[in-house]
Amino acid sequence: MPSGKHLFPSPDPATGGLVLPALHALAAQTPSLTVIPHEKVIYDTAHNPAHVALLSGGGAGHEPAHAGYVGEGMLTVAVSGEVFASPRTNQVLAGIKAVAPISSGVLVIVKNYTGDTLNFGLAAQKYLGGAANPVPIRSITIADDAAVPRSRIARVGRRGLAGTVLVHKIAGGLASQGAGLDAVHKIAQRVNNSLVTAGVSLDRCHVPGRPHSDTDSLPKEEAELGMGIHNEPGVKRLSPIPAAEDLASDILKMLLDPNDPERAYVPFAASDATVLMVNNLGGTSVLELSAFASTVIAALDSQWGIKPVRVLVGTYMTSLDAPGVSVTLLNCGTGPGAQQLLDLIDLPVRVPGWHSIPSQAPAQTIAAAETLAPESSVTPSDIGLDPRKLISALRAGAQALLKAEPEITHFDTIAGDGDCGHTLCLGANSLLALSSSAESSGSGPTMRQIADAVEGAMGGTSGVIYSIYLNAFATALSTPPSGDVSPEVWLRSAANAALDSLLTYTTARPGDRTLIDALLPFCHALRSGATLDEALSKAREGVESTRGMKAGVGRAVYVEEGKAEGEGVPDPGAWGVVVLLEGLAQGWRDV
Repeated sequence: MPSGKHLFPSPDPATGGLVLPALHALAAQTPSLTVIPHEKVIYDTAHNPAHVALLSGGGAGHEPAHAGYVGEGMLTVAVSGEVFASPRTNQVLAGIKAVAPISSGVLVIVKNYTGDTLNFGLAAQKYLGGAANPVPIRSITIADDAAVPRSRIARVGRRGLAGTVLVHKIAGGLASQGAGLDAVHKIAQRVNNSLVTAGVSLDRCHVPGRPHSDTDSLPKEEAELGMGIHNEPGVKRLSPIPAAEDLASDILKMLLDPNDPERAYVPFAASDATVLMVNNLGGTSVLELSAFASTVIAALDSQWGIKPVRVLVGTYMTSLDAPGVSVTLLNCGTGPGAQQLLDLIDLPVRVPGWHSIPSQAPAQTIAAAETLAPESSVTPSDIGLDPRKLISALRAGAQALLKAEPEITHFDTIAGDGDCGHTLCLGANSLLALSSSAESSGSGPTMRQIADAVEGAMGGTSGVIYSIYLNAFATALSTPPSGDVSPEVWLRSAANAALDSLLTYTTARPGDRTLIDALLPFCHALRSGATLDEALSKAREGVESTRGMKAGVGRAVYVEEGKAEGEGVPDPGAWGVVVLLEGLAQGWRDV
């Protein structure tokens, strides 16, 4: 079981933390890999410019995915966030810019998690809209999870799990043979449509730097079926822990049962060429992993009549040190099309994370930190706000979030993955640091600085959501409404313009148990002419309404049904919004 002990017990992202040294170690193993340190990007400088480039990534903690698959025959570039936090938009943009000049096109491969899809999608848009001669870009969202019932994920879709690695391998192999972007995208989509994955874990993983307590662990006699790769609770707890043969049967039933209306995503027949991947979630011994793989192979044959034509056993996509395994099945079909997929799986590669690793470990190659081109300057707003009030509000809002962190983290430990409070604190500290130098700036430019600081500090889904809202808010402050309006009317208009912009990027709406449940009623109350206190009251009503509410989008969708609702905790993101708004209001009044 995870002990909470680490070689790096308190990694500090400001000094590189765990992620950057890990990327440098990968570059040390392969001579053609180059790291862009500031953006946590690693890419293959030896990529053939006539070939399609593959870009992937996500939060750290899943190694060797995705950086371990960069090199000849698989990915061209990978972008890493902090542990379990999506990389920021500008990080992904830096990855695209690094390989676009040395490729004929870019295929963006992203796992189906909100923060990843938002940041990777926005980065692709920024590149296509800002490059003088952009190469074509196609995107694919990987969704191979077969554990969470359909009815629970109707809007957000299936999670991306270890099957993602098979998309890297097959699409990367085809790209290395010179296929065009359309063909590479097509085969990636074919693989994605033919994958199912489910897993089991004996305990949660432990994130370095976070306090460890007994409540973070499963009871000794329990296992959890369908646990996610970000510490999300599974779909079912099993007690006592079943025998390995029974665990294998439970997993395969999730993957293969054609009569399960909540799953049955991919049909399999004995005549189909089936690929089996048994993946170590990070904390399972090699001995047990291999023994469990043997158990799965036997159960496939005896219970389903399936004899896999390829068996892959190893560490492909982890959840830090989680003591568990996942099982992935890929249906290659029959005939020449099936043989093509198998040939691409068999194709030799030169990447650190696959089985074909270079025999030498040359010195690492590290690129100088690249500075992205500055955004076009925003015309200073003449809204006429007292800068002292703005700075006072910023400081009070940040301090309120820091004070509320334990409470927010407690809620998110029950209803999510436990990182909401920590992520909001990163943003709060960036606001405090910025507030000391922001007094001489106009309102619009100051808000732009705030948006950039928050995006740079927070990461993950929360980071990009706050960044989208604050960027739109800054733009609205720099674009006065029609007519002669007061600063108060301008602020109300900007708050709602920013909300409208955010809602074009997220499917979350009131009733989905997200921060929108608090933010939207606050903004709409301001739009209707309510006082600040009345708008805050609407936000508080919104967050209270999330107690017992079933999640519609976001990572809380994957939490065991009824857990968060039964505990009666509010949505932690919505709670954080209310804490921030109340702090901002208090700071505004204090001057």
